[in-house]
Amino acid sequence: MRPWAKFDEKDPSRWHSLLGHSADVAAVTEALLHLPLWRKRVEHLSGDWGSGAEALIHRLCAYAAWHDLLGKACPSFQIKREKDAYGNFKRGTGHVTAARALVKLLAEALAPQENFPELFRWEQLTRPFLIAMLSHHGSTTFPDVPDNEASRLWPRVERNQELWDTVKDLRDKAKGWFPEAWRTDEQMPDEPLLEHFFAGTLMLADWIGSTELFFPYEGERGRPQRGCDPMPYARKAAQKALKELGLIRQGIISDKTFSEQFGFTPNKLQALMDRLPLSADGGLYVIEAPTGCGKTEAALRLFSRLFDEGLVDGLYFANPRRLAATQLYNRLLRFSSLAYGSALPTVLAVPGYAVADGVEGTFLSDYQVSWPDRQEREEDSGPGLGRRWAAERPKRFLASPLAVGTIDQALLSTVRVRHCHLRAAAIQRSLLVIDEVHASDSYMTRLTNSLLEMFSRLGGQVLLMSATLTEKAREEYFARWKAKAPELTGRLKKKYFMASKSSSAYPLVSYWVNEKRHNEDFQLESDDKRVSFELWPVLKKSDVANTNETFLGAEDWGDAEVARRVAEMWKGASEGDKPCILILRNTVKRAQQTGKELANLLPPEALFNVDGILSVHHGRFASPDRKVLDETVERYFGKDTEKGAPAESDRRDGVVLVATQTVEQSLDVDFDYLVVDLCPGDVLLQRIGRLFRHHRPRPAGFCEPQCVLLVPSDEPDAEWLCSSAAKKYGIGEKRAYENIASVYATWSRVRRDAQAGRPWLLPSQNREIVEETVGEGLAKIIKENPRFEESEKSRQGSRLAVRGQASFAAVKWSKSFIDSKNEVGKEPELGTRLGAKDLEYDLPEQPISPFGLKLRSVTVPEWMGRYLDEPRNRLKKRTEEKVSEEAGGKERANKEIAVGAGLVYTQWGLEIAKDI
Repeated sequence: MRPWAKFDEKDPSRWHSLLGHSADVAAVTEALLHLPLWRKRVEHLSGDWGSGAEALIHRLCAYAAWHDLLGKACPSFQIKREKDAYGNFKRGTGHVTAARALVKLLAEALAPQENFPELFRWEQLTRPFLIAMLSHHGSTTFPDVPDNEASRLWPRVERNQELWDTVKDLRDKAKGWFPEAWRTDEQMPDEPLLEHFFAGTLMLADWIGSTELFFPYEGERGRPQRGCDPMPYARKAAQKALKELGLIRQGIISDKTFSEQFGFTPNKLQALMDRLPLSADGGLYVIEAPTGCGKTEAALRLFSRLFDEGLVDGLYFANPRRLAATQLYNRLLRFSSLAYGSALPTVLAVPGYAVADGVEGTFLSDYQVSWPDRQEREEDSGPGLGRRWAAERPKRFLASPLAVGTIDQALLSTVRVRHCHLRAAAIQRSLLVIDEVHASDSYMTRLTNSLLEMFSRLGGQVLLMSATLTEKAREEYFARWKAKAPELTGRLKKKYFMASKSSSAYPLVSYWVNEKRHNEDFQLESDDKRVSFELWPVLKKSDVANTNETFLGAEDWGDAEVARRVAEMWKGASEGDKPCILILRNTVKRAQQTGKELANLLPPEALFNVDGILSVHHGRFASPDRKVLDETVERYFGKDTEKGAPAESDRRDGVVLVATQTVEQSLDVDFDYLVVDLCPGDVLLQRIGRLFRHHRPRPAGFCEPQCVLLVPSDEPDAEWLCSSAAKKYGIGEKRAYENIASVYATWSRVRRDAQAGRPWLLPSQNREIVEETVGEGLAKIIKENPRFEESEKSRQGSRLAVRGQASFAAVKWSKSFIDSKNEVGKEPELGTRLGAKDLEYDLPEQPISPFGLKLRSVTVPEWMGRYLDEPRNRLKKRTEEKVSEEAGGKERANKEIAVGAGLVYTQWGLEIAKDI
């Protein structure tokens, strides 16, 4: 009997042979590795391997053909297609466990014997490449198989004629499929990155080759019956699959001018993209320019040039925030249409969404996605069946030719979590754009360095963008790119810094191409934005008697005063000419309390709302509600994607939005007035980027950019910044802004300029402000203040510890795939962001949210997790209003959904219940 590899549990008579599945995965591996860019990677990694790239590719494909053989040929696995006396499928043994057991027996007993498979006599396969083969499900961590268990799974293995017949059959087939693999006995190249690259390619190939949409069971949909050589069909199916996925380019190029791609004339930054040198050996580009100056279009133009030259096959645009990614998606979709006629699949790479080509799918209970415009079709009814495949699961996101998402999706390519190698293999072919790269903390920066190391060593293309990057941070990125290493220390770091050609110009485009460093400074066409400041001393100077924040009213922490002042300002504006105001708080608690206070002071139409339900914007909402809130923010304050810039006659209804950091970066929204909490200088500049971002008419009294900074007093106070009171506002140790010296420097600078009536001239002063408040200027402030010096020592110690944690979490690309430091799957807590892990709380009965949406679960920050299990006898009796999906806005307002025992979910997001 031919062993099976897959079968349909609803109809066990439908099954796919092991030989057929092996051919499918090997054919996809072959198709991938023969793509020009992938082949170049293999050639680059092969070094001085004398047998040539084709022989190496054939050998890797032969390995791919064997990926399931040792496990699925096991009798204990094969019984899983049989049913027991109760009609249930037998459990059997997992094929990876069975494979590990066989490898153990072969290594211990049969290695010298004649029956040992010929393919395994290639020395490297027995360790790195064999383990890579067994790791095709994304993990390198396998349970140890005891000797007695191995013997039970493979009794008298040396006499198991059925096994050896299966091995010989596939070995003989593989020789015919990939003859170049046997042309040489040369050992595999001594290049660890080749092992990682093969592992990721095999994982991707296995995922594609296991998709019935592309590879039907034998004997179905025109596929030959079992018993025929499966490879001819598999090769044709692999080509078709890669074409539908967009991995095969099919001659697609843009060859259009910037104006044709975007519908407007390029500015100086965007025009500069056409003059930058490109290299087949890879390049690192850095754009430092103010917010709102068209960096996104510049990035897309650089991608278009690289794509047309065949130097990249895709684009991944990484943003620091979900909302920025969802907003940018529409711009990417429009670019795709104008530049490539929508020939390239375009995916929104944000978990919780299934969006491709502008169409949103619905998640089904069996991990499938239903697309509203797709009917069930036969195989040959038309192209495009697989265009949205990459959008259906987060692990596939990076396989899309065009994708925009968060930085986390990119960093998952280098964090030792399951399928990180699959993600790495998918993203290496793309231009990686990291927007607002300065926003990364020490942990994420170290992970970014690891990802850059992979790109640099493979000859990939990366673009970093920032409005507020310090010179030191920029030069460190270049130094690490040139050294092809994630960390530089001592004389090596000094050597690369000394050799760099740094520039303090701003705006600036820097790049490392063809082993040379270049700088291009330019001037923007628009005049400086003159931003004036006002300080509101409304924050509490000292802690109150009860330090448990859950018992504190809004007024205790100045939220009521902030709301009162903003309400008076809004009411004082002319009727029909009200301003759009953004109040940006550092913490969710402060944002919620400020929003509630405003709800008592202003009419509903003056406040941000979703279909009449007042709310604020932050990250502590359930996913369906967060999507609606994101869309509403863009509709209120964004730019019409089709119309582009607003016309001079366009008027907006004046609305007040209270939000947290979710709207401060990479977001194309525009406000007439800005009220913000204390923060570091680079963050303040980002926040100011939401002020007067679009050219539009402004309300009377708001014709010049104005920013209010919320402070505890008029005098910068180092002691207060180090107090527990400051932590209530997100400042201090283990808070959003730990660098209190930077907050102090920013506070001092704003106060001096506000008292002198001196506006900030942006972007001309960007570099000066960043260096003074975040960069080299901090050294003097820290030295002059003992409290800051103490805090900085503690912060630097924490940063070293954090970098150590990031180094532990990151893949070591220069070390072997089987190195103990590269083990994947053993550490379940590893992630792209350091700190507490969120909890997913399933809501009973799937209640309807205050915004009329059905909720399955809500994400609970780990620190709030303790309230989920509070004894119910500590709670006052609280009833949950049952509301139908058709209920009106008034009925849904003030609704509370109980989350565990001590949390509630309302129109303001997740909160701690007031009655505990």
